[in-house]
Amino acid sequence: MLKQNDVNICTPVTGQTMEEVTEEVRAIVPKNPDLFEWRADYFRNLADTEHVLETLETIGEVKKDIPLLFTIRDQKEGGDQTDIDQSHKVELLERVAANSHVSLLDFELRQPGEDVERVKEAASSNNKQLILSFHDFDSTPSSEEMHDILREAEKKGADYAKLAVTPENKQDVLRLLTVTEGAKRSLGIPVITMAMGGLGTVTRMFAWYFGSVITYAVGEHASAPGQIPIEELDKTIAQLRKYQ
Repeated sequence: MLKQNDVNICTPVTGQTMEEVTEEVRAIVPKNPDLFEWRADYFRNLADTEHVLETLETIGEVKKDIPLLFTIRDQKEGGDQTDIDQSHKVELLERVAANSHVSLLDFELRQPGEDVERVKEAASSNNKQLILSFHDFDSTPSSEEMHDILREAEKKGADYAKLAVTPENKQDVLRLLTVTEGAKRSLGIPVITMAMGGLGTVTRMFAWYFGSVITYAVGEHASAPGQIPIEELDKTIAQLRKYQ
């Protein structure tokens, strides 16, 4: 599904309507991302489960064979405001997990334990992979805390552990990269890490070199601070590989 020992470039899709989502995917396909992330928290009809599933069908018709990651990012962790409550969100993720066009789900590590368990079970029973994610938009935790966050995701049954932090200085960026390299060696699952904002842009380009298996790039619209266009990211990665 995803390359395990190399970088996978993911482009978020943030359209508010079925038409916007479909056109966004269609425009990004020629740029050859390794996967799409449908950030469904931007979708303006999320409360209509059947409409969400119908939109997944339209995505499936235009995305070619590119894997699709489905995310309803919690507002507390950088997501847009949605028109559904927590119970509806979990039920929707369970329905989405059964959809043939979806390959992965992303759910926040800090969600209630019973909800994490339900989403994990839905992913597992439908042969889908689960990212358990943690986003800090205020700071960069200590190195020990960052490693503990990634380890906790593994303990809770994630297929991928994701950590996104906000650096205050270059040392924070270096610490994140060091934690990434250490987690790659010590954890039994792949990790996805990034530092957000301008200071963290370098991690969008090079965290894969330290062990992060996914980096997020702009296909049409950014979904988090510090993302750069996929065309520029492709060139940067290709240039670095020339000298490995």
